[in-house]
Amino acid sequence: MKRVGWIIVGVNRVISLDQSFTNCSFSIWEGDKLYDFGVIASNKEDAIHIRIKYIIAKLRSIIQEENITHLVLEGLSLGGVSNSSRSLGALFYCIQILCDDLDIQFEDIPPKTVKKIWTGNGNSSKQDMEKHCPEDLLKKIEASSFRTISKGKRDIIDSFAIYKSWVQMYGNK
Repeated sequence: MKRVGWIIVGVNRVISLDQSFTNCSFSIWEGDKLYDFGVIASNKEDAIHIRIKYIIAKLRSIIQEENITHLVLEGLSLGGVSNSSRSLGALFYCIQILCDDLDIQFEDIPPKTVKKIWTGNGNSSKQDMEKHCPEDLLKKIEASSFRTISKGKRDIIDSFAIYKSWVQMYGNK
């Protein structure tokens, strides 16, 4: 693979994922072109294992339908050992197992690295991440059904940042 700006030559389609139970956002890239983006939202009333099962099933469908060759996501940030951290850990490893089952490449980028590459500050807030989103990408979100924070706007921005970080980190390897 060779990196040219945001482009990684030799990779067909990459899905970048900001894993979450509320708004599991994704963006699909072909080189430097944003192909598609969206949110997988699970039912808050369901048990965690049912929510994981739902997210994985939707993600499997997207990966297969869109001929994804690589999945990149933000790594776990385990500053605490809360129930939500444990649940996100379970989702993270289920996604990794899914990639193994589908024989696609899996990469995770540390959260502070994603923030540092996107904004220049490894401790950036969601608001900072939004401020640093390129205007053309922000306009695509604004024109979609995901234009509000509750519908996943900032989570989708994070998926864009995860992709850019992956390109910058692994593009020359």
